[in-house]
Amino acid sequence: MHDWQFFSELRHLIQQDPTGRGLDRIPGRSLFSFSAPDLEPACQSLAAAKQPEVAIVTGFYIPMAECYETDGPLGAVFLAEVLHQLGAGVTIITESGCSSVLEIALRLAGLEDHVRLDDLPAASAPDFESWVQGFWRRHHHLTHLVSIERAGPSHTLASLIQQYGSQPAPLGEFVKTTDAANWNRPYNMRGHDLSAFNAPAHRLLETMPHHVVSLGIGDGGNEIGMGRLPWDIIHGNIQHGGKIACRIPTHRLIVSGTSNWGAYALAAGTAWLKQHDELSKLFDGDREAQLWEATLEKEPLVDGVTAESKLSVDGLAWKDYRQPMAGMQKLLERRRSTEHGILRFPSVHG
Repeated sequence: MHDWQFFSELRHLIQQDPTGRGLDRIPGRSLFSFSAPDLEPACQSLAAAKQPEVAIVTGFYIPMAECYETDGPLGAVFLAEVLHQLGAGVTIITESGCSSVLEIALRLAGLEDHVRLDDLPAASAPDFESWVQGFWRRHHHLTHLVSIERAGPSHTLASLIQQYGSQPAPLGEFVKTTDAANWNRPYNMRGHDLSAFNAPAHRLLETMPHHVVSLGIGDGGNEIGMGRLPWDIIHGNIQHGGKIACRIPTHRLIVSGTSNWGAYALAAGTAWLKQHDELSKLFDGDREAQLWEATLEKEPLVDGVTAESKLSVDGLAWKDYRQPMAGMQKLLERRRSTEHGILRFPSVHG
């Protein structure tokens, strides 16, 4: 199978909108269509790094549950495991309220000695900028910064003008649909301000050295990385999109039906390009369920849609949520099978 075929099928697996958010509402001018070309280059950037050092920032707070959601941490730990298997150094960054569950998951997965955890200061911490500067001093060898399901600040008039560059920005529509009091704030999909709970991790991207490659993964328009998409695309496709659209871009952006799917795809694509198809064994929905059931017995995460403390993601039961992962496993197994002269699998979506 050629690379372009692999990535075409990989995009098909993750570019679904199971909760009807509007990710592909306007054909040809959607979050899916605009971000589709970025998946393969994102994987190539990781695969091509000679000594990859990757930081992953995640954690989305659900105020009604006073807890973090399952979308993000699951993908972060999975991506960290695959990258570790590929020889990368990995650090996961999140708030202290989320790092406890990640610590348990890493220990249960046997990764506690291989993947580092770094706590973000509280959202209200007065010395956050000092922490950011210290982070870059400690991680000066970092090659990649990956954001998975992490709320980022909304647009301002200045960011909108900068985003459109020499093209006319939709300033009239922006001013008409957003209030200045709502600019530069992180929001959830309902349009609720998360500033009190969400440390400004986007400052890592705004201050990172030029050699660092940033990758964003999101599923709603309000996450770090979505500033790579024109504001009017998010405004036109997503409910409350004009208000919640994040202004922070990344070098590459992966938009998927759940952010965890995007993290799995980034892991699968990198493994494919590195020709480590044996890592297909990690793309096992039963194995993943066992890890997180054991983790959540000790420390809770909640479904971001239902706010219930159970093993589901964005309102999807596990049997439905796991399907893209199963498809990725088949994709990775397909090349190994053909290399051994075995009849190739049919299309994973045909």
